[in-house]
Amino acid sequence: MLRSSPALITADNCGVATVTNNAPVRFPVANTVAFRPVTDVHGNTATCNQTVTVIDTQNPTITCPADAGLMYRQMQVSAMATGVALGTPTTADNCGVATVTNKRPAQFPVGSITVTSTVTDVRYTATCDQTVTVVDTQNPTITCPADVSERT
Repeated sequence: MLRSSPALITADNCGVATVTNNAPVRFPVANTVAFRPVTDVHGNTATCNQTVTVIDTQNPTITCPADAGLMYRQMQVSAMATGVALGTPTTADNCGVATVTNKRPAQFPVGSITVTSTVTDVRYTATCDQTVTVVDTQNPTITCPADVSERT
């Protein structure tokens, strides 16, 4: 974002009394029209409008939390883990972050899966990947039939 507008040049045969403007402290990414009146020592005024165009040329940044390795003892019948906490990515942008999203599944299968997070500013996006590994540590169960005695 542009921090200030370029200098205004004024002149008057009797002297300039005031120069003002309605420019913002920081110009947003867009076209902004700044109204700039000048008044001389006798109260005569002149004005000009200046359009300042700020174009975002920097990508936002995103850093995903560390990869997550999870051990699940109580897996559902479908061998899917739910309620996996991924953490929150760290994001930044010179013009402000608009959105942060991720493509996480509702359930994580046993094994490794990559979750991609995306940050968006007013113009660009950036992504990072986080690997989630789910390990099933629950032993299978077995029930033997009753002992059998057979006479021959």
